[in-house]
Amino acid sequence: MTGVLASVTDGLTISKHSDWQIFVRRLEELVRSGRARKVPPVRRVFSKGEEWYLDSENGDIYVYVSPDSPILPIWEKIDFFAAAPNPPC
Repeated sequence: MTGVLASVTDGLTISKHSDWQIFVRRLEELVRSGRARKVPPVRRVFSKGEEWYLDSENGDIYVYVSPDSPILPIWEKIDFFAAAPNPPC
């Protein structure tokens, strides 16, 4: 079952600034409506400032890293139970 967080990027390439703004608005609306929740990261996957989101409908967890030039934003589903990768410093 595909959850609501998987659809946040539908039709977007969040490498473009305008798409990133739409992505942020969609994510904020899902959190505001209760269909998704921001949860505390248990471990770092990509970077120090990452945010984790829980899909309230199917339990998927996604990690979000906001853009920080020249780094593009990251939005990726993570396997919470997988072995922790070695995150970058």
